[in-house]
Amino acid sequence: MRRYVLAFLAFIVFTAGWMAFPALAGPSKPVTPLASYSVKVIKANDLGHGSGTHIGGGYILTAAHVVEDDRSMKIKTNNGRLRFAKVLWVNKDYDVALLRTSEQGMKSAHLSCRAMSEGAVIRAEGNPLNIEFVSSSGKISGAARDFGKPRSAYVTDMTTVMGMSGGGIFDRAGDLVGIVSAVAVAPMKVGAGYVPSLTGFGMAIPSFEVCALMGRAE
Repeated sequence: MRRYVLAFLAFIVFTAGWMAFPALAGPSKPVTPLASYSVKVIKANDLGHGSGTHIGGGYILTAAHVVEDDRSMKIKTNNGRLRFAKVLWVNKDYDVALLRTSEQGMKSAHLSCRAMSEGAVIRAEGNPLNIEFVSSSGKISGAARDFGKPRSAYVTDMTTVMGMSGGGIFDRAGDLVGIVSAVAVAPMKVGAGYVPSLTGFGMAIPSFEVCALMGRAE
């Protein structure tokens, strides 16, 4: 039986500065992030977190293993605002969950129901470990296939670790085409036992599976 460590990582450094004459540059002011469709999904007891994507109407898509059996989750937007979200349903076979909260202060991502071809360039957004609201990029490395759990997933070559589970995967047009699910593990022998070592290949739930679960055609 295959085993996977649900783990995800991405790191991006973004800097900005003034290119102006000292006499013309005013005092720096705090920058308030613009509204985003990507959110941090936090367990109500604060014992763990994942990521998610707002697709409009207050509906948040995330991974089932982020929610587990909880009935509510906390949602944190990129401007630091917190709110509670109700868990509408969880499908553990496909590792997809749907939440609902207030859509105030959030943008909406467009959920595309089309399949992605091998080699397609993609970008994932999420909250790896204690780093919030970052992204990683890569490509679809293998067509969707059955891993048992999840029942259907693309193979990707993005850098991913814990905390990005449930985060959105986007194509070049910015459409939501998948959900981050898991990463492959290569057991390494250490002494008399084995420890899991992450590989460079992850798994992503295709958006067409999400659309089917939601009863959407497009």
